[in-house]
Amino acid sequence: MEQCANIMSNPFAKLTFADALAHNRKVELGRKPLRVHTPASLMADKRESETQKKATQLIKANGQGSHLEQKFEKLWAEVGGLKLEAEFRFHPTRRWRADFYHAPSRTLIEIEGGVWGGRHTRGGGFLADSEKYLAAFLLGFSVVRLTAPQLTSENLAAVLGRIAPNTRGTPANIG
Repeated sequence: MEQCANIMSNPFAKLTFADALAHNRKVELGRKPLRVHTPASLMADKRESETQKKATQLIKANGQGSHLEQKFEKLWAEVGGLKLEAEFRFHPTRRWRADFYHAPSRTLIEIEGGVWGGRHTRGGGFLADSEKYLAAFLLGFSVVRLTAPQLTSENLAAVLGRIAPNTRGTPANIG
């Protein structure tokens, strides 16, 4: 019975209101974007941050991107795709990276995994992605976001057709 009680215990019990207040003080000092946390949301953000760190470590460990990034690269080559730079750091001060970058057109390509309950659709992850994509836009980049079902030869040929004529960093004419 005691073991059952441990399983059903509150996962946020270790985080106190004082922890949340301490975090909020850090926010006020400007170390993080303004966001007020409760113990539950602080725990969720910490869990999400750890998941992202583990995913980054796994990618670095095997020297390859995710299976979706590998699929993108294969299909991109099949449609005669232009040279892309992988893991491009586009922001001068933040550690943000784009999955792929086409320099002549200033186009960032993001392969979005985990759309069904993954990092990109949970509150903190969605807000972080929105901040990243807005910063990219404000720096003059175009951003193409592709999900798994969108990774088709037809879609990538259309993306290629859109960025290929764009060699001066200005949008191609829409015909």
